[in-house]
Amino acid sequence: TFRGVGKFLSQFRMYQGFRFFLQSLRPGKIGSAVPVEHAEKNLRVVSELIINNGGNVLLLSEGQSPDPGALHNYNQMMEKLANEIDGVYYIDAAAKLHESRRINFLDDCHLTDTGHLIVAGIIQDSMKNGLK
Repeated sequence: TFRGVGKFLSQFRMYQGFRFFLQSLRPGKIGSAVPVEHAEKNLRVVSELIINNGGNVLLLSEGQSPDPGALHNYNQMMEKLANEIDGVYYIDAAAKLHESRRINFLDDCHLTDTGHLIVAGIIQDSMKNGLK
């Protein structure tokens, strides 16, 4: 099946790089499912509701394989929110996923079991050490 071919090809970094290159040629209006400005507005509203009810918000950067750069603007926005709003915290999980030499992604964006364990460890460590 076509899906099986895509899964096979996604193992090769050259294929992934070529795919990202082709996606970058699309017009900017097609690029993101949710514009960064809308995502920021949504996160502000949700964060306010959670914080006003006594909770905290932990935002983790998102990454893609082989290059997390495609989500850089979203990650910057989440880091900015953490710097502006008391009770909102940010962790650059994408960088930690890409530091590892393990296979952390099934495809360009979905994590393997190992990838999920790394993210869970990142969250656990940050909660043990106190959110900063």
